[in-house]
Amino acid sequence: LGGSLRRTSVLVGAVTTAMAMMAAVAIMVGSFRETVLVWMDDRLQADLYLRAAGPSGAGRFPALSPEVPDLIAALPQVEAVYRFRAYAISFNGRPATLGGGDALVAGRFGRRPFLSGARPEDVFAQLARGGSVIVSETFANKHGLRPGAEIEIPFAQGPARFRVADVYYDYSSEQGYIVMDRATLLKHLPDPAPSSVAVYLKPGVALEDGRKAVEAALAPRKVLVVSNRAVREEAIRIFDRTFAITYALEAVAVMVAVMGIAGALLALVIDRRREFGLLRFFGASAGQVRRIVLFEAGFLGLLAVLAGFVLGVLLSLLLIFVINK
Repeated sequence: LGGSLRRTSVLVGAVTTAMAMMAAVAIMVGSFRETVLVWMDDRLQADLYLRAAGPSGAGRFPALSPEVPDLIAALPQVEAVYRFRAYAISFNGRPATLGGGDALVAGRFGRRPFLSGARPEDVFAQLARGGSVIVSETFANKHGLRPGAEIEIPFAQGPARFRVADVYYDYSSEQGYIVMDRATLLKHLPDPAPSSVAVYLKPGVALEDGRKAVEAALAPRKVLVVSNRAVREEAIRIFDRTFAITYALEAVAVMVAVMGIAGALLALVIDRRREFGLLRFFGASAGQVRRIVLFEAGFLGLLAVLAGFVLGVLLSLLLIFVINK
């Protein structure tokens, strides 16, 4: 190996690079997936979620009838109802989403982590008093906002200024969210129809029983009722499907690198036929020669994998904290 260092070093470098990329992306995706799970643990606190039946997606927020939350809140199985209304807006020339929800309900049931580390109850209490908003991390990064900053939101009757109470983690929108208390939003946009409704069942009420009661109360209306578990499973399924092609491309890259190093090692063995012949002349068996070749190949592979893993861990830090922030 020492005698063919120029050739073997290139081989080790190729496999190291492939392994480093595979390890880095795998760590990054795993970190991303774990963060999404943490985010869902916060956002999916309710037992049931309601939205208008029909197509939905980014920038599309079909509204429910205003009486739907009241019908659900009157059910004996229901502890609380969280109403949320979203609007697609333009903020400083960029698309964004303006939303309003019941701040006191969110502070009572939510565990939303804020970047400042403040208690959710305190942050949502500020929202309930009016004059404050919270913004998603993506929105804050796009517009360079921090807690305490002031933003101006354009409304039909004129712009209104709000203080940013805090910044929260969010993976539901790349455009970013501005969220205020529902009562504050109704002062500027007096439409009580919610875009979605979260339903919290009373302790001891079975999820299926609560769902049947909600569906019975909304029987004549076209409302989609989904459970917490169904939303989680669908979200993770979409996440894993999104990154499936990433793992396939990584596998191809590693296979190409392994095939390359195998071919180069084979050429190296062919070049050393005279050396192996000399070893056989001095009494080495064919098995011993094979073990020499396999040991050298295994040593190079192990060295490349170890170096690639260490390099991949360092590269993953760059992917997580800088590139894919």
